[in-house]
Amino acid sequence: MANAAFRPLEALRALKKLIEDPTKTEEAFRVVRSLDGPFFGRTFRRFKRDATGARLMASKSSLLAALRDRAGLEKCPEGSLGRAYLEFCDREGITPGGLVEASDAVPMADGITEDERWFIDRMRDSHDLWHVVTGYRTDLGGELSVLAFSLGQTWGPGLTLLVAGGVFETYRSGEAGQYARRLVRDAYRTSRRAAWFPLAPFEEWLARPIDEVRNELGIFAVPVYTPVYVADVQGTGTTAMGAGMSMGQRINAATKVA
Repeated sequence: MANAAFRPLEALRALKKLIEDPTKTEEAFRVVRSLDGPFFGRTFRRFKRDATGARLMASKSSLLAALRDRAGLEKCPEGSLGRAYLEFCDREGITPGGLVEASDAVPMADGITEDERWFIDRMRDSHDLWHVVTGYRTDLGGELSVLAFSLGQTWGPGLTLLVAGGVFETYRSGEAGQYARRLVRDAYRTSRRAAWFPLAPFEEWLARPIDEVRNELGIFAVPVYTPVYVADVQGTGTTAMGAGMSMGQRINAATKVA
């Protein structure tokens, strides 16, 4: 990526804000873009060298458009990836493209090419599909586990810092923190054995059985755990983690209803 600077102080400031309020998703993007730019080329080159990656990039296929097509997803067979994704969004209270605003709030490096921008957007838009395929929810433990899975698939110092910061916070949370760390450890180990998710043509697989997709990607078991959201404690009626509590406080709150 052209002119991609390495800005560790900016990343640390962003991580502090994210730990204080995990709803500030834009700070997660800021951490990654402050540190991972110089390392982006390795992931991008691996993608475009592969025949599937080259084909997807040449077509400029829009994964986001496919995920926003609710009518199309509803036509997918029961038990398919598309239906599993739709059910995931409804259950978790999220929408396709929910990360777009947070992503757009953080500038990309100067001189980025059209192909690089397309790939970065695709990685962002596939995030919730990674949740669906791996079986992790959007609770604190689930989000941290998907970050750990992503780290195993596409290493970068920004992702490393995000996972390390989240794991550090779990040490304030006793038994619940131990459980969260087990989830994270298992997610990372699974990622190292799995197929490389960035190459998955998810938009072409939406009608396929979710179990078939998991098998093809090397996900042979999904975690069975009870997700707990701060809303369960606060009674806010939303699955989003409320502001004003650190990650450690959120896990402590979760122990009261676990």
